[in-house]
Amino acid sequence: MCAWIQYRNRPCNLERIAQDYPATLGLSIGCKMRGAIVLLMVGLLTSTEARANDFVDRTWPFFQRYAECAVSHFHKLGWKSKKPFDEIEGTVAPVCGGHIDRMRQEMSRLGISSRKEQNVFIRRAYDGVVASFEDAYFASQYMEWIISEDETGQRWFHCLKVFAVTVAETTDEPAETIANAAMHSCRNERQSFMALLENVPRVWKNIAEEDFFTPLQEDFRQEIIAEILTMRAKAKLQ
Repeated sequence: MCAWIQYRNRPCNLERIAQDYPATLGLSIGCKMRGAIVLLMVGLLTSTEARANDFVDRTWPFFQRYAECAVSHFHKLGWKSKKPFDEIEGTVAPVCGGHIDRMRQEMSRLGISSRKEQNVFIRRAYDGVVASFEDAYFASQYMEWIISEDETGQRWFHCLKVFAVTVAETTDEPAETIANAAMHSCRNERQSFMALLENVPRVWKNIAEEDFFTPLQEDFRQEIIAEILTMRAKAKLQ
């Protein structure tokens, strides 16, 4: 996986982040939603905040497990599916729905047996975390896609290297000047790689551009400079 990045001996940061995404979201979902749910339950129970807190303490763990299950499900599905999120959203029910069933049972034991009232609680909780489910899906969907396009990066670097070596053999121009010229000469290959960013899901946009493409481009340039200097140093020894 991430073959062309490993080919360049570069850490595969995007893939690592994508792999860690379910655990990261699982830890944050509870903190993110609990306060809002407590306020909802104050109204739903027509009771005190203390009772609402007790209710949430006893029911929230089931939803937390559901959310963690859903994040993992969508993350795995993203590696296989190219469909929009809304077309696959319903696939989570048979996989993770058991946690919601157990949550309903606990709610009934606590005095909320009305299916309608239970649905209000569950829907509000779901609406608060569904964006995280979507992000998990897009993260792995994008990574699967860019990995399948690894030849684009290899083609760009190969163009830079061939141009730089060819020019360095026939001119005494400084290595940095040649590397910059190579960047310009291989602009079509560069543009092909940049095109990968056009369809990056919103959650990855800044990461892809700032933490991935920009430093990678500079790495390529520095490596071409090193290639030229090494080649010239060897030529002087002959």
